[in-house]
Amino acid sequence: MDSEGKKYSGKELWSIGIATILVVAAIFLVALFKTNEIPSENINTSDWETYESPEFNFSIRYPKDWQISEFPENPISPTFNIYPKNITDDPPFNHFNLIPNVSIFPQGVPTEGVIGTNVPSDIIFSEETNRAIDFLMENGKSWATYTSFLNLPKNWSSDGFVWARVKITDFSVSCERDGREINLTECNTFTGHDHYIYRGETDEEVRKIEEAMLKSFKFLKETNNQ
Repeated sequence: MDSEGKKYSGKELWSIGIATILVVAAIFLVALFKTNEIPSENINTSDWETYESPEFNFSIRYPKDWQISEFPENPISPTFNIYPKNITDDPPFNHFNLIPNVSIFPQGVPTEGVIGTNVPSDIIFSEETNRAIDFLMENGKSWATYTSFLNLPKNWSSDGFVWARVKITDFSVSCERDGREINLTECNTFTGHDHYIYRGETDEEVRKIEEAMLKSFKFLKETNNQ
């Protein structure tokens, strides 16, 4: 019988099916290894702590090996910093510090923001966002996320936002003008021709943890006496 008319036995079909599954799994693992990404479902949040702020009407969850610090009286720092317990630097940490952190700024901050390549964030938030962007490294990896929200509690300023960033090893920054590298002192991103280029390696595991924390951020229901 020629090959076009060949019929396979049940055992042969089973073997072909197993082989196909193994090939698909191998392709997936190779792609996962190349991108160095950790699926968010691998982040176990079952034993995470929950922080609630009655004053600013929000809650957020964070790992047990992270901690939260509050700075309500400092107008140029985040009101809340959440960061790993093994960090030896003293908070507060703002959006220019290189420390991995998730920070909540209910009143915003009177300083300039971060400038760099960014795209709309693909994080699915619990609250409706006004603006959510991920800042990118040259290799396309996200190193930070800025998020502002709609339907804010009354004790939040319209400038309020949540910020998250990871540590970057071997960090360097340069500026390009129309595809040509120029001196950083000449860089002017407001012209539309100059762009900061960030290089280095991001901590993908911490990034996934921070994404899970951002997803857990929620506004609390306001009571009548607030």
